[in-house]
Amino acid sequence: MAGPGIRYHQIATNLSKKHDVTLAVFNPSYIENIGKTSYKAIDIHVQKFQEEFAKYDAIIALWLSDEMIEFAKANNVVLIFDLYAPVPVEDLVQRVFGKRIGPESDYDYTQMLRNYQHFIRNGDYLLTSNEQQRDFWMGYAFSAGKTTPTQQSKRPIDSYLGICPMGIDLSQLDVPYKPLAEERIKGLKKDDYLILWTGGIWDWFDAVTPIKAINHVVKSGKKNVKLVFLGTKHPNDDVPAMEETEVARKLAKKLGLIDKHVFFLNGWLPYDDRIHYFERADAAIYAHKPSIESRFSHRTRVLDHILTGLPTIATKGDYFSDYIDAHELGISVEPFDDKAMGEAIGALMSSPKLQKKIEANVKKSQPEFTWDYTLKPLNAFIESNFFAPSPRETRVTTSSSEAVMSSKAVRSMKRLVPKKAKNIIKRIITK
Repeated sequence: MAGPGIRYHQIATNLSKKHDVTLAVFNPSYIENIGKTSYKAIDIHVQKFQEEFAKYDAIIALWLSDEMIEFAKANNVVLIFDLYAPVPVEDLVQRVFGKRIGPESDYDYTQMLRNYQHFIRNGDYLLTSNEQQRDFWMGYAFSAGKTTPTQQSKRPIDSYLGICPMGIDLSQLDVPYKPLAEERIKGLKKDDYLILWTGGIWDWFDAVTPIKAINHVVKSGKKNVKLVFLGTKHPNDDVPAMEETEVARKLAKKLGLIDKHVFFLNGWLPYDDRIHYFERADAAIYAHKPSIESRFSHRTRVLDHILTGLPTIATKGDYFSDYIDAHELGISVEPFDDKAMGEAIGALMSSPKLQKKIEANVKKSQPEFTWDYTLKPLNAFIESNFFAPSPRETRVTTSSSEAVMSSKAVRSMKRLVPKKAKNIIKRIITK
C-alpha cells in the first residue's frame, strides 16, 4: 500500500474500536486482498453513491465530487475532509519538476484549486498533519469564505482543523522475522551496514545526493555499506514513472555502485513484507530538492523509521528534519550536500555508541506517534457537540434509477476532477 492505503486502513481500524466503520472505495480491485479486518470494506459504484451515503452519520474522504457533497449536505451527513497531504502544493511541484506546464496544465491546476476550496467550504472537520500544514489550510479556509464574524462567534474557524498525522502500529513488530532482505539483496552479509530509502523516488525527491554520499563512504574505505531503494514503481498504474528514478539508476551505474553498494528493488513491497527489511536495516535515509513542497510536507515513510527504531539521515527543510534534529533521532544535512551526508553515514557506521543512543531516542518518541495518539483530535470531534448528523430515517434518498447520473453528467464531473485527484482515489487501498 502507498500512503493513502496505509492511512485509511489504520483510520478505519482505529475508529472501529468504538464505531461501526465502512471503508468504501471506487474500484473493487483495491479491496480484493484486504483480508480480515475490524471494519467492513466495500466498493461503491460512483453513479449510485446516494444509496450508500444515506446509510452513514459521517463520511471521511480525500475527495468527493460536487454531487456527492451536495447530497451529503442536503441530508446533514457530517463531512470530514482529510487534508493530510497538501495536494495543491504537491501537485504544483509535480507539474513543475515533471515539466507539465502550459495552458492545459494551468487549467487543470486551477480546477483542482477550486475543488479544494469547495472541500474546505463544506467540510465539518478538516484533518491536517502538522502545524505548518494547519496554517496553510487555515489560509485556504479564509480564502474559501469559511467564516464570517457571525459564524466565528458560533464556532471558531480553528475548531475546524485538527492535526491528525500518520501514525504507527506497534503490534506490527510482533511477527516472526523473515530474511527477505537477505534473499533479495545480492551479496548482503551479516556485518553489512544496510541503509533503506523507504518510499518512492518522486521527482521532487533527491536520490542523487544519497548515492553520491555512498560513493564517498566506499572511497573512504568503508566498503560494507549498502543502500537499498525499496520503492521504484508505484502500485497504482495511473501514477506515471518518475524521471528521478532513472536518473538515480544511471548515476549508480556510472559510479560502479549498482548491485554492489546501491540496489533498486523493482516494483513495490507488499505492505506486510516491509517490516522485515526494516528489522534488518541499520538506518534509513531520505532527501529532497529545495521547494515549497518540502516546507508543507509530512513524510509518510518516516513513520516506519520510528516504528522500527531506525536512525534517520535526512536533508533539512521539512517538518521531519526539524523534528529529527530537535529530538536527536538521526542526522540532517543541507540539501545537495553529498559530502556531509557521507560523513553522517560514516559517523553512524564508526560509532556503535552514537548508533545506540539514536536508536534509544527513536524508541522513546514512539508513544506520540501511535495511531491512538495521532487520531485523538478526530475521535474528540466525533464525541463533540459539533458532530451532529441528522437521523438516518429522515434523509431523502433516491431510487436506484434516479441515482444513476446521465452519461453526460458523468463526463462533466470527470472533466472537473484533475488527474491527481483521480489517482488519489485509485490509490486508497493498493496491495
